[in-house]
Amino acid sequence: MFGAIAFIPLFAQDVMGVSPTYAGYILIPLMLSVVVTTTIGGRLMSKVSYRAILVPSMALMAIGLGLLGGMTVDTTALHLVLYMIITGLGMGALYPVVGTSAQSAVGPGIRGVATSSSQFFRSIGGTIGVSVLGSLLTKRMVTGGSETDYRVVLSHTLNSVFLVGLGFVIIALIACFLMGNARLVPKASKVKQRA
Repeated sequence: MFGAIAFIPLFAQDVMGVSPTYAGYILIPLMLSVVVTTTIGGRLMSKVSYRAILVPSMALMAIGLGLLGGMTVDTTALHLVLYMIITGLGMGALYPVVGTSAQSAVGPGIRGVATSSSQFFRSIGGTIGVSVLGSLLTKRMVTGGSETDYRVVLSHTLNSVFLVGLGFVIIALIACFLMGNARLVPKASKVKQRA
């Protein structure tokens, strides 16, 4: 997730040739699609299992990263926006579902610990992930081969970065398939009101 956010503006600015301001704005479709599925994922948690939300979300994110990994110097801004929307739709539902499932898995006395641990490990994972992908980017740029066009070398290198991210998403997708059928249990007061 963090790799896409960090490296999409680099692609837009240095491969597509847009201004730094536009490269920053270009993430807006990604973030708006994240907001849409965050809301939808939050509402679905009381109706379906966590796995039923996480599997399609991870699959969408995998498709989006696969499309980002296939970009070239000829990729248009419209294609980039479409790929980001697909990726963002996959990312969005992960935030509420992972946090809520961590809270639901423990007793009331340690929910704060579960929530903070979930956020902490997400931050650590993002930091390590972006660092590893940045190292891959630097190494691939240094050993870019005989290609003299900087844009082409950077495009191929960023493809590798997005495809490594895709590999991590596929691992997470497999883990989601192995989850049980845990789901958000409605509070007792809400259940009594419905009856």
